[in-house]
Amino acid sequence: MKLTVENEFVKKLHVLVSQKNFKNLAELEQAIREYIVYYNNERIKIKLKGLAPIKYRKLVLS
Repeated sequence: MKLTVENEFVKKLHVLVSQKNFKNLAELEQAIREYIVYYNNERIKIKLKGLAPIKYRKLVLS
């Protein structure tokens, strides 16, 4: 299961970075950081009761 999640993340990240021409490495790094924040905090997953991963983790651990 973990491998599937990692593959999904990498594929979506690849699409993100291949759609834009970055001026420099810092701009690319910033785009990756923003995507990671989105992926963990804003992306809704049906399997996680319609919550983002971080929100679901907080719910389960509380």
